[in-house]
Amino acid sequence: MLIREFRQGTALDLRNKQLKDISPKLWMQTDLTDLDLSQNPGLVLPEEIGLLVGLKNLRICGNGLISLPTALLSLKNLVSLELNQNKLSQFFEKDSRTGENIQQAQVQMENLSFLSLNGNQFTAVPTICKFLPRLRMLHLHGNRLIEIRELCRPEYEKLEVLDIGNNKIREIPVAIAFYLANLNMLSMTNNDVTSMPPWIGFHKRMSTLQIEGNPLKQIRR
Repeated sequence: MLIREFRQGTALDLRNKQLKDISPKLWMQTDLTDLDLSQNPGLVLPEEIGLLVGLKNLRICGNGLISLPTALLSLKNLVSLELNQNKLSQFFEKDSRTGENIQQAQVQMENLSFLSLNGNQFTAVPTICKFLPRLRMLHLHGNRLIEIRELCRPEYEKLEVLDIGNNKIREIPVAIAFYLANLNMLSMTNNDVTSMPPWIGFHKRMSTLQIEGNPLKQIRR
């Protein structure tokens, strides 16, 4: 396969190419800003992904990934990362090279503002997200979340969009109103939430709230 056949400027689209491994020639394309490796089941992402230092947008959806190379964390220019419809249950909890816990100094994705992890197997919000200083949009739709207390931290104050629909969440912490002061869209459809915290109606930035599909108790009149 000739990589140049699928390049358009600084974008490379390798969706649905039945890839099982990646040609070493790809790692020489250091001027790439957009890369899509989606719909290639069985494709393992190697540590060499860290050589693509110019990447701004990376999509790897529907590949059945169960782990990620730690080298991804070194992509300082990355703005958007989409990893939907894989089999991930952890998001950089451990260093893929050493097996040790990831440290804050290893997380260099200082420009990442959009992170989509829809349709995976997470049971909690990945703790590494607090080390992404410019994160604005976080999508965790269709996972196995049972709580979101991780978001009750000052590190998430810039978050504007949060999608936690189609999970197993029972409670929305009251403290989130304080920590997510800039949140303007919250989608929590199809969870197990039975009551809404009182801050919802007083949140200064909230413009969109999606709560359909929850066993909410009716308000007494």
